[in-house]
Formats: sequence, structure tokens, C-alpha cells
Amino acid sequence: MPDENAWYQAYDLPSPATYVNKDGVTRKAEQRTAVCASVPSRAAMFCAAHFSTGGKGWDDPERTWQKKQAATLMEKADQRGYRPVFGGDLNVSPPARGLDVLTPVYDRYQECAEQNGVYDGPNTKDGEKIDYIFSPFQFSACSVETYVGLSDHFSIHGSVPLPAR
Repeated sequence: MPDENAWYQAYDLPSPATYVNKDGVTRKAEQRTAVCASVPSRAAMFCAAHFSTGGKGWDDPERTWQKKQAATLMEKADQRGYRPVFGGDLNVSPPARGLDVLTPVYDRYQECAEQNGVYDGPNTKDGEKIDYIFSPFQFSACSVETYVGLSDHFSIHGSVPLPAR
């Protein structure tokens, strides 16, 4: 973030308290969080999150928490008159791959790797697309770097025009 960053804040996302893992053992679930930072001169709010993992044996088997987490992330990113740019490791495939969790997000925002209105994009981890950047603005550039360095995910780089306030 630039030096002018006025504030940042963490927000707890709705998260399950426990879940039953693949071995049938009840485990404590991770509290999922979003972190947002502002750039007042551009009236921009940047937020990143890590959603629950969906599917049988994970902390969100029916993907109900992911839907709540997506709604909360949109709400926190799009506040106080700031322009939202948000995303992260959302742990869910895009709508074009058969899951509707992110359909409300795609319906309202552009996704960095979205191609010609198709709610899909390049894979970001182990043959899946689970990482995203969303904005109300058309992306002028977007790329997925396959070099992962210390991460187990490919990184997404996006550019959006942010007009002066």
C-alpha cells in the first residue's frame, strides 16, 4: 500500500465453529478473516480474504459459509464511498466450473481473469481456479504467474484504472 494509506482493518467473516473431517472426527474450524486497507486519494478500498474450504470432509461441506463469506467480503470492500478492489484465496471454483457460490460477486463486479463475460479464468492452484481479484472497473491488464516461490498458489496480478476522487 502507498504511504498515504489512512487505515486498515481486519473483519471476521462468518465461519463455522466446528466441522467433521474426512475421517469422521469433529475438529475446531478456523476463523476466517478479511483485511481491508484504504487509499483516500483514489477513494479505493483494497480487501483480501481466505475463505473456508468447501466440500465433504472440509470446514464448509455444503458451501453455505463460503456464500456468507462472499457477501460479507463484498459489504466490507464496498463501504464509505470507496471503490472496492478485493479478492484472495476464496477456495471455490468459478461459476463456469459448476459452482454458484461466486455468482453474486461476478454479477456485480468484474473479475481480473474473466474472459468475454465467461465466469472462469486460468487455474491458480493444483489445476483449479480458487484465487480472484474483483473490481467494478474493467481490468486493463491481468496475468497469472506460474512461478509460486514460497506459495502453493499462482499469483494474480491485475491493473484497474482508479480515477482521482
